[in-house]
Amino acid sequence: MYYLLIAVISYLLGSIPFGLLIGRMVGGIDVRSYGSKRTGATNVLRTMGPRYGGLVFVLDALKGIAAIWAARWLMPDNAWAMVLAATIAVVGHIYPIFAGFHGGRGVATGLGGVLGIFPWGFLAAALVWWAVVLLTRYVSLASILASIAAAITAGVFFMLDQSHIAIVTYCGLIALAVVVSHRDNITRLRNGTESKFGQRVSVE
Repeated sequence: MYYLLIAVISYLLGSIPFGLLIGRMVGGIDVRSYGSKRTGATNVLRTMGPRYGGLVFVLDALKGIAAIWAARWLMPDNAWAMVLAATIAVVGHIYPIFAGFHGGRGVATGLGGVLGIFPWGFLAAALVWWAVVLLTRYVSLASILASIAAAITAGVFFMLDQSHIAIVTYCGLIALAVVVSHRDNITRLRNGTESKFGQRVSVE
């Protein structure tokens, strides 16, 4: 029963479309009409600038953290309950009931979950993300490689008996979800047509 309750709470938390809300409240726009047509931080960055893109990233990450907190409150010291919460929050972010089941790509919420259950993985992801962005200026590539870095770090810690298999499972699922949700970006990266960090989308 608690697992079902955790899943429902986590999905509803993940479904809060902060990018859509901020776009409407601050810019008077629907971010789903521009750029990648998604509600995540990257599209908000491209349509509204770094201030609001950063804000949405933090808020979306907090959804994953909040889901984990709820799981810890309902089922203390249960690693699988936390993994369930973080995973379902990502599902809610990608397929939000409050935004017509069309949300973001799951990066910020997924990494928020990583921060909540495995800070070392988040640190590895953050370092890789910034390094890739600075070297290539491709946010999509940075997000993909950052999620993979978190999964690899979790695997290494598990082999050193410093992590739980549930954490490895979560980080692996997040890496897979991020790669799958970036399929169109991967195609554009191969074709050399992917947008780079700093490029703005006209909303006029």
